[in-house]
Amino acid sequence: MWIVWEHYQRIFYENALPEPIQVNGIVTKGSDATILSREACGGVIFNLTDETVSAIRQRGLSFFLSARQGRGYLEDTREAYYYSYAEWQETPIPGGWVGGEGIFSLSLTCMKNSNAMDKAISEALKLPGTYYTRARESELVVIPSLKIAVLAYFG
Repeated sequence: MWIVWEHYQRIFYENALPEPIQVNGIVTKGSDATILSREACGGVIFNLTDETVSAIRQRGLSFFLSARQGRGYLEDTREAYYYSYAEWQETPIPGGWVGGEGIFSLSLTCMKNSNAMDKAISEALKLPGTYYTRARESELVVIPSLKIAVLAYFG
């Protein structure tokens, strides 16, 4: 049963990523969700493929022009609006995302990452070369320097 649940979660999270963002596994994931709760915060950190990292480094922000819809939630599906992403931007991240009350920071806290991982992500958010977008109840950050994509949700 556990293997089936892990497989389902991996597919669910990967389907939330736009097609151009290719990954080869999950680094870590976590949430404060319970069986009785409808709302949760948390997220997943994916390992980017070498091809994706290379393409982002070559094309920069233009890599993300077609990365606006989760691959498993095409525009004609009921869930599509949850996985429709705003226009991508390059870091530094805007105010309101990080810090004590920042939604992205709160989502990372719910994931219970290592301090080293959270620090590396926080540092990457301050420098150019990281890319980010939002959906209805989530944020998606791609950090080529760390070879990761972070899908964080709150709601």
